[in-house]
Amino acid sequence: MELRHRRDIDGLRALAVLSVVCFHAGVPSFSGGYVGVDVFFVISGYLITSLISEEIRQQRFSIITFYERRVRRIFPALLLVMVVSSLLATWLLLPLQFNNFAKAEFATSAFASNVLFWRDAGYFAPSATEQPLLHTWSLAVEEQFYIAFPLLLFGIHRWLKARWTLWVGLITVFSFALSAWGGSHHLWATFYLAPPRAWELLLGSLLALESFPQLPNRLLMEVSALAGLGLIEWGVFGLSSNSPFPGINALIPCLGTALIIYSGQNTPTATRTFLGTRPLVFVGLISYSFYLWHWPLLVFARFWNIYELSGPQTAVVVGVSFLAAIVSWRFVESPFRGRGNVFDRKALFLAASVGTALLMAFALYGLFTRGWPGRIPAGVAEIASYSASRNPRERECFGMREHHVPVGETCDYGANVPPSYVVWGDSHADAVINAVGKVAARYDKAVRFLSSSGCLPAVAIERVDADYSCASDNAAYLDYILRNHDIESVILVARYTLYMYGWSTDLGPAEKYRTDSPYITDLTRTVSDLEGRQRLLKVQLEKTVKLLLDAGKRVVLVYPIPEVGYNVPAALAQMMVAQRELASFTRPFSYYKKRQQFIFSVLDDLGQSANIIRIYPHTRLCDAMTCLTYANGKPLYWDADHLSLAGADFVAPLLESVFGSSMGKERRAAR
Repeated sequence: MELRHRRDIDGLRALAVLSVVCFHAGVPSFSGGYVGVDVFFVISGYLITSLISEEIRQQRFSIITFYERRVRRIFPALLLVMVVSSLLATWLLLPLQFNNFAKAEFATSAFASNVLFWRDAGYFAPSATEQPLLHTWSLAVEEQFYIAFPLLLFGIHRWLKARWTLWVGLITVFSFALSAWGGSHHLWATFYLAPPRAWELLLGSLLALESFPQLPNRLLMEVSALAGLGLIEWGVFGLSSNSPFPGINALIPCLGTALIIYSGQNTPTATRTFLGTRPLVFVGLISYSFYLWHWPLLVFARFWNIYELSGPQTAVVVGVSFLAAIVSWRFVESPFRGRGNVFDRKALFLAASVGTALLMAFALYGLFTRGWPGRIPAGVAEIASYSASRNPRERECFGMREHHVPVGETCDYGANVPPSYVVWGDSHADAVINAVGKVAARYDKAVRFLSSSGCLPAVAIERVDADYSCASDNAAYLDYILRNHDIESVILVARYTLYMYGWSTDLGPAEKYRTDSPYITDLTRTVSDLEGRQRLLKVQLEKTVKLLLDAGKRVVLVYPIPEVGYNVPAALAQMMVAQRELASFTRPFSYYKKRQQFIFSVLDDLGQSANIIRIYPHTRLCDAMTCLTYANGKPLYWDADHLSLAGADFVAPLLESVFGSSMGKERRAAR
């Protein structure tokens, strides 16, 4: 088909980028604004395929020319944003954060950041807000797709009788099936990687290849266009970070985009006229630069501010991003893309290669120096280093999704004797196990560590994400405990509230976190609401504790460790740079009390027994007003909620009664 400029597609770009920016800025009603990326994918597939297919038909397609256009389209603005981000990272980021930035910069330079973020961070996790280049994952998906796609079209035209619709359609169906399956089996691989995302670009390709018959009348065109807008709106305002995505839900914005493009190919519908209005077209023209600028500026602003940005502060950062996008589009994007553009082909490729090499060299320096600690004062670097103050045997002993530890290979801590204690729990258990081992060693005891990341220590509870194997892991742990007569006591440690209400990233009333976030479910996967999760936790924890007590085991219930909501070492180090008093960085006890109210009631309702001991970490970490984050010159957490090694040692005296008493003696709760 002949490619002609369509103003309504610029308007679609505007809707897409505004949705993404509003989502990242935390505008509440834009809970599904991330689907703007999917809108971009469909548009990109449509436009690129329109261009390539026409050139192939006219026998003037050149792969070198195609990649030259991609470099002119993508690289200049991206290079500018990465250079500015590198300068801001050098100024603002602490060594561990800078090390992570360097990894992301290297991967982005190689258009492989989607692979890095697949391995390192979930898109909706709090840690993602510390990645200034997180948004480049979508560029990586597109560029990986366009390495193969032009050659595929050319090959189909030359050797398969130009049956583009057939072959592209089959690949589209396969990719969508992979996405639908992966959404419930390998969530983050499906979110980040190109094969499960390819169908979104290919949907646009099928439109460009005129694979569908034209709509027969104006009414159908108008209805289709309005339906398309409705579907995009449904995705933006109806989905959320808790919605399974991409998978089936990605059909909503993708079909909406396809309907708008399809219905407006030959007739100026009302929707096409609306999308072609001047303000939307202008935002669409700068959408690529706006997309590039907004996220790193939001991330760096949060680092500079230490605390979460307020609404007005966020609005200012978004406004600055918009102005930066206008300047970037006018003086960087346009000169390289327009006629008589800057650099001929040879100079363009040379400049792109040199720029990429310099960025990679800068990133490698950051990696080899482990975050370039020489940039900051020694005292600040020491405080910041507590971000790595974790269980030194974590990789060996802690069960994670990418590193499963079978029961027979689990680790012992404490004295060199057969274990008579077990610590069973999630990553909060991993945070304290080293300190537990120290206390155990003083009493000539040993502790077996049974732990899986993201898994509650209770039977018959499963994570919604299929990447976890909580139910089977916990069944194996319980079987080991019940069969091993040497095990005297079982210490249960977990971040229980996470599984009820999700992440807490700032302060506020507990009700703010009473969401329908589907973290856990039952074995039949029928539990999906908050009340169901609360019943599930209460019933299965009661069942687990009863099984342990009936087997003659002593159960030690460790109540919730206070959550901070901020990366503690980073916040303290930034406060030190700003010459603020570190001890002033505390959290309100009232926040802890409200957020943990339900968990306290569940643990309290497990009853009173000589074989139940209760440990209350907040009695060491909090007073009636505040909870500590810093003591004895050391951060007590290595992130926003996991105790550092120093923090675990600070709480460890509460465990003296556990190891200092024997089974059968009368004990009181350690308070």
